[in-house]
Amino acid sequence: VYAYRGGGQEHISESLLSLQSEEIKNSTAVIPDVLRSAHMLPGVSANNEFSAKFNVRGGNQDENLILVNGTQMYDPYHVKEVPNASISIMMMDMIRKMDLMTGGFPARYGDKMSSVVDIQYREGDRDRYKGTATASLTDANIVAEGPLGENASFIFGVRKSYFEYLLKFLNRGTYHHPSFYDTQGVADYSWSSGHKLLFKFLHAGDTY
Repeated sequence: VYAYRGGGQEHISESLLSLQSEEIKNSTAVIPDVLRSAHMLPGVSANNEFSAKFNVRGGNQDENLILVNGTQMYDPYHVKEVPNASISIMMMDMIRKMDLMTGGFPARYGDKMSSVVDIQYREGDRDRYKGTATASLTDANIVAEGPLGENASFIFGVRKSYFEYLLKFLNRGTYHHPSFYDTQGVADYSWSSGHKLLFKFLHAGDTY
């Protein structure tokens, strides 16, 4: 028996779960983290609430493919030297959506066996300049965005941890005081209705 469907055939994962920006923000409270929001999705388990790492359907943590703007992130975590603790390097206010595929994903994603996490950053506001400043239990961040002429925009974010200063104040002896920072952003330019140039960057650093 042969079956044929005319026209283009789009391959869609049967296990695709998608979270938009507002859903990601509402799913985590004390420590805002895009990868922690994945812990709430079906098929995902986490052994430690202090870590952003997760397992999908019994697989190992290194079997998850994490893509940010189409680029594979091999170790997208801050504070990874601390046992059973980690924070993702992606800023919540920069993210447009996150797709999680827990099975049936196409072969173009490589040989990862458990899941594919595809995180897409949003573009800046083209109408007006605006910014936000937020603080969580571990860090503080500033995000600014706005137009760059009629056909371009930008969004830029900076985040820095501050709990290392509290640890130094509380612990007068010789202790480890992990700290981290990151800068990330998107600049876009449209030269026609169907063509757009995007420049996306992400830089992160840790001190332990």
